[in-house]
Amino acid sequence: HQILEGKEVSPFLRALFDRTVLPIYARDNERISPIISLKGMCIPGYRKLFVDTIGTFYMCEKMGGRVEIGNIKEGLNSKKIIQAFNTYSKIRNSLCKPCWAARLCDSCASSSLDLEGITIEGQAMTCESYKNKILDGLAFTASLLRSDTLVKFRDYYSELIIEEEKWI
Repeated sequence: HQILEGKEVSPFLRALFDRTVLPIYARDNERISPIISLKGMCIPGYRKLFVDTIGTFYMCEKMGGRVEIGNIKEGLNSKKIIQAFNTYSKIRNSLCKPCWAARLCDSCASSSLDLEGITIEGQAMTCESYKNKILDGLAFTASLLRSDTLVKFRDYYSELIIEEEKWI
């Protein structure tokens, strides 16, 4: 409530608050898309890149040494990047399409990792924790919407939604 009361809070607290509530509050309530988007997935090598000590490129620091996408001598390998992206997209569309939480889920390819790389089994193992996180966010957002800070809540998030659209 500190944020909605206009009190100064740490950037860390604000980021946690916004990350939980904004995706729920800003979602499209009018139509449900048949497409399961890759909300939490960045474009490997574009937003994130992990380089090990011998110069091998990996998708990100969360992947450890499992999904190689190039090296310092040859650069990024677009075929490997597209393959990893498509593998995760297929997993999300097959496993997540029937799930009630799919349109609010921000899992990424790193949540699909197991010893073999990006797999459907790896994604299935993390689903419950993502669903619990979404349930907590829904409950928290509902409590804010029922509270006496409703007008401030709507004003605060309307401003954030406009700011977010500027970056798209």
